[in-house]
This record gives sequence, C-alpha cells and structure tokens, in this order.
Amino acid sequence: MFETLKIDRIYATCLRRNIASAKVLQKLGMTQEGSQKQRVFHRGQFEELELYSLLKKHKC
Repeated sequence: MFETLKIDRIYATCLRRNIASAKVLQKLGMTQEGSQKQRVFHRGQFEELELYSLLKKHKC
C-alpha cells in the first residue's frame, strides 16, 4: 500500500475502552502514538481516543 499509493503514513483511531480494536491494530503492526481526551461524543458521554500509526520507514 505504501508503494502503490505513494504514502508515508497510515493511521487509525479507536475508543480507549475498545481493547479488541486496539489489539487488531497492534497485530497489524501499528504503534500507539498517544491519546486524545474527550475527543468524541459517543453514547451520551465524551470518550478518549487512542491513535495508532504505521510508518513506511518502519515497514519497508
């Protein structure tokens, strides 16, 4: 994907409490970069997001 689309970075987010999604991102080789407090309003409350990324230089 890095070569085909000529990109250097892929990123994804998931709710902090969604441990299953975080595990999927980690299995894909993504690294947690940080979190954003009160980033989204979900089901009546503000939720924290976790940010994951995969960089071209770490993959190729």
